Amino acid sequence: MADNRKPPQQSYPPQQMHPPPQQGDSTQPGTSSQQSPVTTMVIRDPQIPAKDYLVFAIFVTMCCCWPLGIVAIIKALNVRKLNGRGDYSLAQQASQKAKKWSIGSLICGIVLQLFFIVFVVVFVVLIVLAINAANNNSNTASSNSNYGLDRLFDGLF
Repeated sequence: MADNRKPPQQSYPPQQMHPPPQQGDSTQPGTSSQQSPVTTMVIRDPQIPAKDYLVFAIFVTMCCCWPLGIVAIIKALNVRKLNGRGDYSLAQQASQKAKKWSIGSLICGIVLQLFFIVFVVVFVVLIVLAINAANNNSNTASSNSNYGLDRLFDGLF
């Protein structure tokens, strides 16, 4: 007949739980524990993907100066490609280039818009002055109603 008894299981010794030390507790008589100030230094992890500025590049392409914006989009897509390959140092450099091209496109677009506004204002002022001059000439001219406009166009061409 077979012996169906199991061997006795080994038990682990009981674990002792120690409470965490309280502030002001001393480990040795006559000494006190003082907490030193903790200084935290944040270091940029080189494994963090670089920012690609793609949304900014698309915005300046649509709203500002599209030739420079297209270059900014190409640079931003290059950043994404380098991040995907894991080449974070080159991606960081390409990110700075994408940012510079986007900012350049924004500045160029603002300058061009200001030139356009000045051009339109000057053009409207010249037209208003020409119409006023034509009206003044037509008031002093003979009964011919086209005399003032003819004289205006003769002076322009």
